[in-house]
Amino acid sequence: MHAPPWILIPARNEAPRLGAVLARVALALPEGRVLVVNSHSTDATARVAWDAGADVINAEGRGYAAAVQEGHRALAQRGASPVLQLDADGQHPPEALPELLGALDGVDWVFASRSGTPSGGLLRSRLAGGVLGLVVRGLTGLPLGDVTSGMWAVGPRAARLLVSTDLGGVADANVRVAGARAGLRMVERPVTMALRPGGDSMHDGLRGIQNLGRSVISAVRLSDLGRPLSG
Repeated sequence: MHAPPWILIPARNEAPRLGAVLARVALALPEGRVLVVNSHSTDATARVAWDAGADVINAEGRGYAAAVQEGHRALAQRGASPVLQLDADGQHPPEALPELLGALDGVDWVFASRSGTPSGGLLRSRLAGGVLGLVVRGLTGLPLGDVTSGMWAVGPRAARLLVSTDLGGVADANVRVAGARAGLRMVERPVTMALRPGGDSMHDGLRGIQNLGRSVISAVRLSDLGRPLSG
């Protein structure tokens, strides 16, 4: 019998949106357990998660990548596997989680991908994603179409890589490069994603430019650091 999956949701100031996401997760994977990583929210994000029955931890580090790593570390300490991940803002459809979970059989990492779907997106986000896609394909030779999606399913080898790698403050294109250089088996599955319904995005304005720069730098750096993982 397979262990029930865990669903990891990093969240910062997502109280208006998180409740609906958690309700959809419960319908899509009723056997799953949810861990919300509350990343220094100043609203009721943690309370919404608790009220919905999710486990909650408060991130110590700052930023999305820290929340992702601390969440996977906490789940690794619990022996959780497999782990699925999606954002708290409503862009990632929880209804696609069972498909990602099923696709994890025989591979290490399954990424939800906007490529080949009618997913919308702001022009600046599409341009940044295009640049990062060129970087990742150039560094790895893999035909990955969407290298910014944070919706994924990981097995134990990928989870171990996420916990142990210095991500340089970002967790998007660079994790694909780290996975490729570590010899992980990675695939994409097309998933139609919505526009962010509200709140602040790390891809907006100056923050978006800074995130793009950090992503490129981290991807290039990790391309020289990957080593095959055992187990």
